[in-house]
Amino acid sequence: MLDDRFAKLSDRLTVQFKSVLKDIESRILEDLDNKLSNLRADLEDVQNRVSNLESKVCDCELVKSELVDLRTELLRQENSPVACEISVNGVPFVKDENLAVVFSNICRSINMNTPCTKFIHRLQNRL
Repeated sequence: MLDDRFAKLSDRLTVQFKSVLKDIESRILEDLDNKLSNLRADLEDVQNRVSNLESKVCDCELVKSELVDLRTELLRQENSPVACEISVNGVPFVKDENLAVVFSNICRSINMNTPCTKFIHRLQNRL
């Protein structure tokens, strides 16, 4: 009789214990599922932020490249001779003249270095 009561009590305790374990397992799984969902959302947010940063880094690289190109062009322009317009009056016309040579001779006669020139031409006389 005592053994029967003990067996029944043991069976009831086993059923209750299994029920409690199932409830605990269910709660743990639900909690883990919620945490996993939160982690997925956080991961998606981090991925979006990383994508934005990568895009900005690419933009920065393009800007840096443009800046290097612009600096190179600026240095080239700063180091190239500046074209200026010079008018010289009273130089008689000579057939088949070379205006670069004429200009160089004028500069030499006034003790001036001949500046770099891109183009020399004679203006029409204004009478």
